Amino acid sequence: MESYQCLVIGISRYQFFPPLNHGEGDAKAIYQFFRQEVNIPERQLLLLSDTSGTFSGLSAYPNGDNLLNWLKLNNIDRLNPQNTPLWFFFLGYGLNYQGEDYLMPIDGNPQDVAHTGIRVSTILDILQQQTDRPILVILNLYLSGSPTKVGQQSINLAKHKKIGLIFSLRQSSETTLSQGIFTSALLEALRYYRREITLSKLAQYLGDRLPSISFSGEKLVLSPIVISPSLAFSSQSLFASIQREKLDITQSDFEPLKQSSTSSVPQPISAINVSIEDKSAPNFPLLPALEVTHTMTQPEPEETIPMTTYQFFLPSSVKIEPPHDGKWLWLGGVFVLLVLFLLIYGARWTLLAPDSSPELTSSFQYSTAQLESQRELLKQATTYLKENQASSFNRAIQEVGKIPLSSPVYQEAQEKMARWSEMILDIAQGRAKQGNFQDAIAAAKLVPPQQKQVYNAALKAIETWQVQVKQQQVNQALIDGAKALIQPALASSYNQGITILRQIRSSEPGYKQAQELIEQWSQKIYRLANSRAKQGDYQSAIATAKLVPAGTSAHQMAKNALAKWQAKLD
Repeated sequence: MESYQCLVIGISRYQFFPPLNHGEGDAKAIYQFFRQEVNIPERQLLLLSDTSGTFSGLSAYPNGDNLLNWLKLNNIDRLNPQNTPLWFFFLGYGLNYQGEDYLMPIDGNPQDVAHTGIRVSTILDILQQQTDRPILVILNLYLSGSPTKVGQQSINLAKHKKIGLIFSLRQSSETTLSQGIFTSALLEALRYYRREITLSKLAQYLGDRLPSISFSGEKLVLSPIVISPSLAFSSQSLFASIQREKLDITQSDFEPLKQSSTSSVPQPISAINVSIEDKSAPNFPLLPALEVTHTMTQPEPEETIPMTTYQFFLPSSVKIEPPHDGKWLWLGGVFVLLVLFLLIYGARWTLLAPDSSPELTSSFQYSTAQLESQRELLKQATTYLKENQASSFNRAIQEVGKIPLSSPVYQEAQEKMARWSEMILDIAQGRAKQGNFQDAIAAAKLVPPQQKQVYNAALKAIETWQVQVKQQQVNQALIDGAKALIQPALASSYNQGITILRQIRSSEPGYKQAQELIEQWSQKIYRLANSRAKQGDYQSAIATAKLVPAGTSAHQMAKNALAKWQAKLD
């Protein structure tokens, strides 16, 4: 097995979690960077994502078993120099369950974390057992639901095991950005410093850069925390062993990304919302971000991780002048009161004037504009709808749900939400009828709880389908086991396979496939019997024909042939 310099895992379309926008896409961007720009050979890179196929003859689909198998198969130390770090990326959901941090594979279930998740401690142990080289673990985790203490154990483990760690955590996002903000900043830094990149520089860059990256709807929960196992590791190049000519990053790749002359982290100030366009920075508008914590030494373990430390960052070029005199504040207050007085009485006079037109009243204008906006929202929501795509209906429901109870179109919005919820359940039921229970469950989970009747029906269906999923897995194992027994020239192997397949009941998933195989293998047994009879070996032909099971189309033909062959022996 080839050794790896970089293992990248990114998941977007979970079976039991809401889909993520950036998991798989960000993982592919990281993989492409190491492959095309750092020029690491494909045989030393491993990508496990939603659409990954096979690699070296093994499945790269990111379920729990595959993830652990790849980690255990990885012969890390064989080819790579000792000063080259092993990069390990995970981009997907993370949970803390009973004090343990877990990374959730694509089949991870939040209702059964202990059995379907993968402990961070297990991953770190496997990596350490396989290599004496430095390890850099980068976890870009998403939360599902309310914040938890996920991350604290991972940080403490990295400190204890002396493993490099970059840890970022945020709420699952609904933004349509082509790339997550953490990955954008990370790749930016790698391209900017190129061969001179160190963990210390990377931490500083992320700290300087992330506050100025546009959120565009993303809800960042925790800025990156960087853990270094030693001062030496912090200062050595992360691409130390890669020859200079291998780094295929040109000056034009990173020139637009240079920072302004001030490289230090902006100091946070509270309760000031300033919109400034920084021409020297990359094309990300300044917006509020979280304070970045750099942990480049070995601090004492914290009891908890601060989950909400929102700050507003102000560039040093912007100055806020305080009031020079109290009289200006007093005059400003008088001016505001005067404007309010004129607005109130002006609007009242307009409403009472006999010749006034309704279109001129400020209250009517406001209501009309608001109503038109809400009607436009209803119209826009319908454009999201795509046939047989449950997530599109869920998106439309979320959009229409913004219309308040006081709106004249509220009732229409509620009717649409109810109808779209039913359509989500219809899509889920259609998938279940096709035997695609996992996708059916994923769709049914998109029914909003506000639609109680449909939501309760979806919950009941999910319970049924979860049982079916387990049965489907059992039956698929039976089918695979039966296929493994088959030896083309051995009739008894087909008979044994048929015996196994007959354990699958007509009401269970996989029954149709099992019956098709039983029919095919019965025909094969009959053809083998005929072939032996043509060679004059009637005793062997009779013994083979007796293996054709009853209830198949070949059984009656075998029975008739048996009589003829027996007569020839008599």
